[in-house]
Amino acid sequence: MRKTTALLSALLLLGTITLNCGKKDSSSGSKSSAAKKKAAPLKLVKTELPQLKLTMQAPEGAKITGKGVLFVSKDNAFSVQIQKDIYGMSGDKLIIPFEKKRMKKKLLDKPDLQIWTKDMGGENVVLFAMVVKVGSQKYYVQSGGMGMFNRAQVDVMIGAIRTLAAK
Repeated sequence: MRKTTALLSALLLLGTITLNCGKKDSSSGSKSSAAKKKAAPLKLVKTELPQLKLTMQAPEGAKITGKGVLFVSKDNAFSVQIQKDIYGMSGDKLIIPFEKKRMKKKLLDKPDLQIWTKDMGGENVVLFAMVVKVGSQKYYVQSGGMGMFNRAQVDVMIGAIRTLAAK
């Protein structure tokens, strides 16, 4: 778990640094292009996750990568990380320590689902972590990478994760 936490923390830190590079002074009052753009609705289709022997509803044309930790992503609007829950995490433990330090506000606090906001590169973003059971196997899922997600996008991702099924 320490290796996973360290790796995720390093990825999050790297992404935050990358996002801040070349960012205009916030005093100009301009919002980032990500905040200005209204995302088109995603068309969700049945998608196979052969690495985990699962299927789920994911955006059409989603990119699937990884082995132990599976990443399912589509542009900047959808990105989730899925892995077998070998640690038996629940509740507040779903949120990795690095994220807890940067958390602004919890939006939902349930044993199997945590949703929170944080400041990332000057933007207020919404992230989530959850545990889903398929058959007898539990899976730990969280919003992926350096996503700059809003609540509507997170709700779509959570809905998609809830469609996980054995292949």
